[in-house]
Amino acid sequence: MQFLAYSTKGYTDIFGTAPVNKGIRVELSGETAALVVGAKNANGWDPFVISRINKKTLQPTGVKLENAVHQLTVMIDRAKHVSVTLDGKQVVNMDSPDLNYDISDLTVGSGFSVARTFNGRVSNFSYSYGFYAPRVVSATAWLWARLVLFFLAIALLFFLLRDVLLTSGREEQPV
Repeated sequence: MQFLAYSTKGYTDIFGTAPVNKGIRVELSGETAALVVGAKNANGWDPFVISRINKKTLQPTGVKLENAVHQLTVMIDRAKHVSVTLDGKQVVNMDSPDLNYDISDLTVGSGFSVARTFNGRVSNFSYSYGFYAPRVVSATAWLWARLVLFFLAIALLFFLLRDVLLTSGREEQPV
């Protein structure tokens, strides 16, 4: 997605997937942009800093957020790996095993609550959410099942033929 923030005073959210700290949201405040994701920890959420400019030390570790167009990509996979790219540069790339978020109320232009509206423009927003493709899992399971059945059939055939070969080589001796 692309965003252009006219102001980052207070807390302003670009998007959110659930109210309060239960979902996933991107939040701007002053010179800081952060991804905030619901988690099973003492806070109930995990913050991931996307960009920050520290005016006290005059050491910028981010980009100017206001009045500039930025390209932002946020990805969180089922393995709880978080990846965020800002303007083509990967700024977050880590695993966070405590993540526990809801996707119950997707909003663009707010996130934590309707009071935290985004003062700017969002464009090219796309969203994808899904479970593992069942056909991939079933195809893999079907392949393993066929291999197991194949080896069981070979083993059964071997034991049957072994008994036939062993008994056919013996001739009965008259008593």
